Amino acid sequence: MDNDPVYKAKSDYIAANNLIVYRLFENWKRRQPDPQLQGLLKALGWEKGYKPTEGVPWATHNAAFVTIPPSTLKEAAQNIKKTLKMKSIRIVGEPETRVSKAAVSHGIALLVDLQRYVAEPGLIWC
Repeated sequence: MDNDPVYKAKSDYIAANNLIVYRLFENWKRRQPDPQLQGLLKALGWEKGYKPTEGVPWATHNAAFVTIPPSTLKEAAQNIKKTLKMKSIRIVGEPETRVSKAAVSHGIALLVDLQRYVAEPGLIWC
């Protein structure tokens, strides 16, 4: 990293200005209930369809399994895009597939989480 000009510029700036850098990711990750998951579902209008998994409601690293208004995969994706004011969205799968359940996760999904999502029949992952 010492040869990376961006790293060097940032390190020099931090040293010259006597700064300390805090990363607050762990703070959010440890909060129970998970405010990011709650906020995302509320923004999507899906909080009423939320079903806790593993008996722990709104737990961090606990994907939200939700019942969503029945639609096609394409319609669901377009609704997410519009609701969250996204510029683009990518779907994988047959656009005309009917969906009524979703697994919603924010941030990094671990392999064990992905395996749990794809094992759920008729589920889209957001």
